Amino acid sequence: MVHPSGKYVIAPVVGTFDVLEFVLASARPVSVAEIGRGCERDKTTVYRYVQTLLFLGYLQVTERGLYEIGPAIYALQTDDARDRTIRAVAEPLIRELNGALHETVNLGVPKGRRVYYLAIVAGAEDSGCIAQVGDGDYFHCTALGKAILAFQNPEIRAAHLRAELLRLTDHTILDKRRLFAELSEVRRRGYAVDRDENEAGYSCFGAPVRDWRGLPVAAISVSLRSAHVTRTREFEVSECVIAAARRIEAKLARRHDGVLARTSRDG
Repeated sequence: MVHPSGKYVIAPVVGTFDVLEFVLASARPVSVAEIGRGCERDKTTVYRYVQTLLFLGYLQVTERGLYEIGPAIYALQTDDARDRTIRAVAEPLIRELNGALHETVNLGVPKGRRVYYLAIVAGAEDSGCIAQVGDGDYFHCTALGKAILAFQNPEIRAAHLRAELLRLTDHTILDKRRLFAELSEVRRRGYAVDRDENEAGYSCFGAPVRDWRGLPVAAISVSLRSAHVTRTREFEVSECVIAAARRIEAKLARRHDGVLARTSRDG
């Protein structure tokens, strides 16, 4: 395949995209030899491009040793498309969680320095002291935010911890060493806790929703009055939140697999 050369064109990048576009257009998984013929490139060069795309997650290898589109391709979707997918998959499950616990359930996604609410299902005793869909809260003082931050890339987590931590209540954690230690605990136990840190009188328990790389794309949390939190209730709520988050992850994975299958079939 011939491309116009130019001063700023990087040939290996062009070649890598040629490979990706060929696999995208293929109606089935393909071999290195097939890719080489289709892109008019030698097998050794194609193999290097394929290995690069595998490393980045844009291709994946089948049990037969052939290559097809990998799940990282869906990270190229717009934020709006990702949000719609996450909400469509998660909303039935957070409603189910609300029905089981009779408490407010929240779904949030990370955007910049805030975690934004995609969906909120109010609890039976809600007094109106909850966020609204579209609102944004800080990472360091919410269960949603801490659940996301704990499982983020270390570089992103460090960037958030370098920023100024704002006080929302008398219980907001402002000591960065203490917050760092708490995030380590979140990773160990699988859920995050906000004890009157974002809104006085309310506690939240949250768990991350992760993608195929293990990185958080969203989180869910359950909010309840702090006066109602006992050891038994905390165990019950946290276990339910973790289980619901895992179910959302599984449904997101199946949806991606379905899109991959349609891409391979339809070309």
